[in-house]
Amino acid sequence: MVRKNIMWNIHPFLFAVFPIIFLYSHNIRSMESSRMVGPILFAVCITLCLILLLRFIFKCFNKATVMSSIIIATFTSYGHFYQTFQTSISEENLIYMDIILLNLWVGFVILLLLFFFRTNRDFNKTKAILTIIPSLLIFISISKIGLYAYKNHELYEWHYSPQAKSIPSIEPKQSADSPMPDIYYLIFDAYARDDVLKKYYNFDNTPFLSLLEEKGFYIARDSRSNYTQTCLSVSSSLNMTYLSTLADQLGTNTNYVLPLNQMIKKNLLFEFLTQHNYKTISFATGYYPTEIHNADYYFSPSWVPDDFQNVLLERTPLPSLKFMFDMPDRRYKVIAHTISQLKEIPNLDNGPHITFAHLSIPHAPFHFDQYGNERKIFERGYANLDTNSEERQKYIKGYIHQVKFVNSQIIEIVNCLLENSKTPPIIVIQSDHGPSSFLKWNNPDKMTYYERMAILSAFYLPDFDTQTISPSITPVNTFRIILNHYFQTDLDILEDRSYFSSKTEPYNFVDVSEYLDENSNGLASMEYVSLFRQIQ
Repeated sequence: MVRKNIMWNIHPFLFAVFPIIFLYSHNIRSMESSRMVGPILFAVCITLCLILLLRFIFKCFNKATVMSSIIIATFTSYGHFYQTFQTSISEENLIYMDIILLNLWVGFVILLLLFFFRTNRDFNKTKAILTIIPSLLIFISISKIGLYAYKNHELYEWHYSPQAKSIPSIEPKQSADSPMPDIYYLIFDAYARDDVLKKYYNFDNTPFLSLLEEKGFYIARDSRSNYTQTCLSVSSSLNMTYLSTLADQLGTNTNYVLPLNQMIKKNLLFEFLTQHNYKTISFATGYYPTEIHNADYYFSPSWVPDDFQNVLLERTPLPSLKFMFDMPDRRYKVIAHTISQLKEIPNLDNGPHITFAHLSIPHAPFHFDQYGNERKIFERGYANLDTNSEERQKYIKGYIHQVKFVNSQIIEIVNCLLENSKTPPIIVIQSDHGPSSFLKWNNPDKMTYYERMAILSAFYLPDFDTQTISPSITPVNTFRIILNHYFQTDLDILEDRSYFSSKTEPYNFVDVSEYLDENSNGLASMEYVSLFRQIQ
C-alpha cells in the first residue's frame, strides 16, 4: 500500500522533468545527454522544496502534491502562452503583456491556494490522472530518443579523430632571447565584410579598418567564410581542415552535429600548441558548442545558463521577472565579461598562451546599443526576417548599432594586447560567417550567399610579410599560414572555397564560391539595395 501511494505521488517530479527530456528529444542531434543531468537535479530539488512547503501550509500530502503539479505544469508552459500572443503585439507593448500574463499566473496560483484551503477532497483520482499524463508524455519523448539512437547507432560509435593533415612534431624556433608570441583568436559572430556593410547596410566601416591598419593589422578585403554556420566554421578553422571527410563519414542527409562540438573542444590547434608548451585559454560563450571547458584557463562570469538551460528558462515566467526588475540578460553578461577579461590576459605570466574567444556579437538578438548600454529585448526568440520587412529593418538598425559598439571594444582590446604584451602578439580578428538580414535557409539566392559569407578578417602578425596573404583568404587557412611561419611546419595552403548548407542538412555542402564575387551578375536586385539604403 505504501509503494502504491508513493507511485501515485511522483507526478510533481514527472511534470518537472518532462520539459527537460522533451527539449532534449528535439535537440538530440546537437547535444550530449549529460547536459540534462544538471537541470533534472535542479528541477527535482525545487519540486521537493515546493512539496514540503505546501505540505506545511495545507497539512495534507495529497493537496501538496496535486497543487505542486498544477503550479509546475503552468510554470513550465508559461513561455508557450507568451509566444502565442507575441506575434500579434508590437514590441513597445510586449512589456505590458509580460506584466499582464505574469499577474494572471500569480492570480491563478492564489486562487488555487484558496481553493485547496477550502476543499475537503482527497484527490486520489486526481493523483492517478496527474501521474498517467506526464508518464505518457515522458514515455513518448524517451521512445523518440531511443528510436533516433537506434537509427543512428553508427553515428554514436563515431569518435573524434583529427580530419586535417597531420601536423609534424617540429620544435618551434625559440630561445631565451626570442620567446614565442602569445596568440589571440577572436571570433566576432556574424561580423560582415566592409563592402557588404557599405553597399547593403549603408554603413562605412573605413575609419575602423583604417585604425586597425595604422596599428599594423592586415585586412583581407575579400575574405569569406568556409561555411554558413558557427559550429561548422569554428570546427573547420580550429582544425585547419574542410569538413568533407566528416560529411563522407556521417552522410549528407543527417543533422547530427555532435562530432562538430567534439572537434571544437578537442581541436588540432590547441593540441599542437600544447605540445609546444602553450597554455590554452577560453571563455564562456553562452553557446555550448564553442565553450572549451577543458582549456587550461576557462573564464566565466557568475553562473549564467547555457543555450539549453536558457531555452528551458524561456518557457517560464522568469524572463518576465528579469525585465521587470531590470536584471541583466545572460548574453549581455557573457559578452561584457569576455570583453573585460580579454583586456587582462596579457597580465597572465605563465609562458606563451593561445586565447580563443567567440563573442556572439554583432549577431542578433541586439542587446547592446552603439554605446554598449544594454537594450531590453522583450521578444522571446528570433523574428521571421523572410516574411516581415519591418522586422528586417529593425534587424539592420540593431545590427549596425552593435557593429559600432564592437568596433570601439575591438580597438580597446587591441590597445591593451599591444601595450601590455612583453612579446608582440599574434592577433586574429575574424568572423565565423556574415549577418542574416536576407538569409533563406531553404531557398537561398546570391544575396543570401554574399551577405552570409563575406566576413571580416584582420591579422596582426609581427615579423611577417602580409603581402603573401591572399586577400580572399578563408578561415581554414588562417592557422596554416601562421604555423608555417612561426613554427616552421610544412602545411599545404588549401584552395579557398565556400560552402552553403542548411540547418536541417548541415553536411550537404554546396560550393557557392563563384557567387561570392561582388561583381557577380544578379548579386542583389536594385529593390534590395534600395531597401537597405532607406533603412539607415
